[in-house]
Amino acid sequence: AIELAEAQRPDLILLDVNMPGINGFEACGILKSKKSTAEIPVIFLTADANKESIVRGFNAGGVDYVTKPCCKEELCARVKTHIELKKSRQKLSEYVETLESMNRALSKDLEFARKIQSNLIPARYPGKGSASFHSVYHPMIAVGGDLFDVISFEEDRQIGVFICDVSGHGVGAALIACMVKTLPLGSANRKMNPAEMCSYINGKLLGQTDDNFITAFYGIFDTETKMFRYTRCGHPYPLLLRRGETIELRGKGSVIGVLRNAAFHDNEVQLESGDRLFFFTDGVLESANADRVEFGDDKLKEILAQNSGTTLPATVDRVFAALNEFHGSDVFEDDVAVLGMEIE
Repeated sequence: AIELAEAQRPDLILLDVNMPGINGFEACGILKSKKSTAEIPVIFLTADANKESIVRGFNAGGVDYVTKPCCKEELCARVKTHIELKKSRQKLSEYVETLESMNRALSKDLEFARKIQSNLIPARYPGKGSASFHSVYHPMIAVGGDLFDVISFEEDRQIGVFICDVSGHGVGAALIACMVKTLPLGSANRKMNPAEMCSYINGKLLGQTDDNFITAFYGIFDTETKMFRYTRCGHPYPLLLRRGETIELRGKGSVIGVLRNAAFHDNEVQLESGDRLFFFTDGVLESANADRVEFGDDKLKEILAQNSGTTLPATVDRVFAALNEFHGSDVFEDDVAVLGMEIE
């Protein structure tokens, strides 16, 4: 019977207990130990009504236990039920296999997308001698909707700093971020004026982002005068660290991609040698710990002040490390981006 089961793969096996040679419990154990017969449902059909035998039958791998004499209709109903259950398990197994195959393909695509998006994040920054940069970027999944860039102009004295955060997460937000990345390239001289630049991006993205919107901050640093002109578009206020004190770079401005007549305003601040600017996305401020308490502005300002005597890279890295410690892991509910700038 065991050999026939391996060769024919029946839909179900009715198995007695008291048989010559090996008994039914032992036979069931052998069937369940073989890969070819392990999934075949076994119903014990026996005159042995002992409770210990019933328990032993289920422990051996049986799906049901019917005692003789039995009702034909009852036995047929149980057989039908277990065959249908087996078919359902087979279908479920096929669905799981299909999903696993799709997940493998999706993971491969996400990894490819991650590599592409990583190329959008600066690996090196303009070396103009009057400002240095360091950054940390940690998407929620393989790809994210945060983006930042340091733009080098033909005029050697100008450096552009841009950071944005697309609402939502994942692939959709990452694709919108890629769109944003390309827009400054076609903005001509608009990128020399922060408000005009943000207005241009807003016009290009209207109707193109579904229900998503973008918060952004764009500034231009003059390396000779050390004047920093900027426009804020609903983005978290960057922080200026000067002699241990943190100052918010405030400014009014609409988010991008929602209103056709959105208003954007230019602001400016005179920077000094030794000043540090920190740009970040709301994934930093809104990251919560186990008690659902958010990291927040005060915690960030405290860490920046405590690390004002370290190098810029050490300070940025310390912000991210502190965020991990506060959150309890590096698996966040939002994308996290921090860009630090130091004035020489």
